[in-house]
Amino acid sequence: MIYIKTSCLIVSFLIFVNYLLHVYKKFGILKSISASYYRVKNRFRFFVWGITLPMFVFATNPFKPMIFVGLVFVFSVGIFANFRKRNIMYLHMIGASVGIALVILGLAIHEGIFILPVVMIIGSLIIYFATKKYVYWIEVLAFLLCIIGFALTIDFTRYTILY
Repeated sequence: MIYIKTSCLIVSFLIFVNYLLHVYKKFGILKSISASYYRVKNRFRFFVWGITLPMFVFATNPFKPMIFVGLVFVFSVGIFANFRKRNIMYLHMIGASVGIALVILGLAIHEGIFILPVVMIIGSLIIYFATKKYVYWIEVLAFLLCIIGFALTIDFTRYTILY
């Protein structure tokens, strides 16, 4: 099971980095990662499935419902593609913020990794005041903290290398 969990984290991380590099090479740094949906629609769906399904395999029971709810919200971006009203953008930002908060707080509460919310809050404040495209960098920070948080839950004492 440890090999599967480690593999899932590695796959999610590699897909995340690959997608960000692809979007950066074609369009530069956008306002947010979600904004790339309007530029690379089908690849965005692959990106979301690519980082979500390995996390679903990795996650313990309290996280599985949150991952699927998050998937529903992310895939609903396509429904609102023609509207692009300010209210929909606010709804998306609120939904994304709540999703990020739930995962990071879930890791803190269920796994005892209380440093994650602190790093997220301090990091978000620093990013907000230091960069213009702060939403993008806060999303990157959130994903990296989730990967780190999940990695910290792996019991590496049982991790052995077979010869």
